[in-house]
Amino acid sequence: MKEPSVCIIVLNWNGKDVLKDCLSSLFKTTGYKNFRAVVVDNGSVDTSVEMVRHLYKKVDVLENKTNLGFMKGNNVGIEFVIERYNPDYVLLLNNDTKIIQHDWLERLVIVAESDRDIGLVCPKLVFPDGRIQWSGRKKESNLVYLMIQALSASLNPGIGLDETALRLSARSIL
Repeated sequence: MKEPSVCIIVLNWNGKDVLKDCLSSLFKTTGYKNFRAVVVDNGSVDTSVEMVRHLYKKVDVLENKTNLGFMKGNNVGIEFVIERYNPDYVLLLNNDTKIIQHDWLERLVIVAESDRDIGLVCPKLVFPDGRIQWSGRKKESNLVYLMIQALSASLNPGIGLDETALRLSARSIL
């Protein structure tokens, strides 16, 4: 059976050095093979685009003339990949991300494929010192709380904890 296709969109604005680290780790570390990477550049003036085109020839580069911001910039990428590649999944990846786990993408796809009701999956994000940056949270139904949650990532359970503390915290949520 063929692996589901994933298009990974990396939004960039004047982040040449972190973008290079991100793409390098993406291609060197990711074991899942059925993915494409697309860089959406938000009007950078730091030669980010030239670097990607020179070092990562298989990466599609979309150039916005100006900085469209996070949502609009990503929407440009999403529209492009849906029209051009029609992937099974679209993944948004920040340009300052470093991939550290070989099976990270495979594990996300497995979870997404496990239940037709799943519409979104997110990996656990870890700071360089090993503390949890983002580990997801229980689905909320209260609109006010959802708005607060969207505005403040610090409400995320596990933020700043190490792996052992996160496991203990997760048990109390589930």
